[in-house]
Amino acid sequence: MSGASSGVRIGVDLGGTKLLAVAFGATGAVLAERRVETLSGSGADRIVERVAELVESLEVPRDRLEGVGVGFAGLVDHRTGHVDSSVILPGFDDYPLRARLEAQLGCRVVVDNDATAAGLGEHVASGRNQDELLLVLTVGTGIGGAIVHRGRILRGASNTSAEFGNMTIDWQGEPHSCGNRGCLNTFASGPAIVGEALRRTAAVGGLLAAREGRLPAGATLEAVAAAAADGDDACRQAIERGADALGTGIANLLNAFNPDRVALAGGVLGLPPWFLERVVATARGRAFGPNARAATIGACREPLLCGARGAAELTREVADGR
Repeated sequence: MSGASSGVRIGVDLGGTKLLAVAFGATGAVLAERRVETLSGSGADRIVERVAELVESLEVPRDRLEGVGVGFAGLVDHRTGHVDSSVILPGFDDYPLRARLEAQLGCRVVVDNDATAAGLGEHVASGRNQDELLLVLTVGTGIGGAIVHRGRILRGASNTSAEFGNMTIDWQGEPHSCGNRGCLNTFASGPAIVGEALRRTAAVGGLLAAREGRLPAGATLEAVAAAAADGDDACRQAIERGADALGTGIANLLNAFNPDRVALAGGVLGLPPWFLERVVATARGRAFGPNARAATIGACREPLLCGARGAAELTREVADGR
């Protein structure tokens, strides 16, 4: 690997729905990017092959490549790159992800949790502020989080801090694949909002397929948003419920951490602007007044790119011994 200033770092965002690989130059400029579907049901080994194919498609010369960083949707030992488990990507339990990728790519690879990578990416994109306490939530197929304090990721005693999606919103609520009940994931993730839209629509008007075909079974979050914009009250109520739950979770974080800033990324931010506005209003309305007033709440600077940028930055942190 070359340590020259012309070096290139590649960041990979490996989520439940998408695979994104981005090549970043020495100044942080995007040199190339590729995106494909994860195909989460295809198995861990096939997904590793897809990641390797995606990285190779960026066509970065090996004498310029300083490392590949991967943000993975699950619990990862960042020191070894070994996956403990994932509730979003089946087949990755007790999986040597870094070792498999290094064998495929023939270069140095760093692996960490995808939300941790997003938190680091937001820190970099926002100017590397060393004074702020930053919380990042990634809200997509699942909900993850990161805590950045004085430029450093706070990992906790077992290196699994900031699993914000698993905080309990309703202790008697619906079960989730994480083993918890009523966690934030069951209310505010993309699949949770879609599922609620399906339930509400069925309750008020029969099967969704009978409702002008606007929201058939197997619908996407985009379809729910389109139906809501088209006047479907059940879909709008499902989105509102997700916003209120997410805002409630953020209020809990405001009270627990008293952060300077809360930044959000992920597919759910593709919903209409009023979704995020409702999230922020709910968070401020439920949090302790001084905590709510002290915090800035909004979207990440690069909501679609922060995970990949942070993953690439991880290779720099490892090189620096952090």
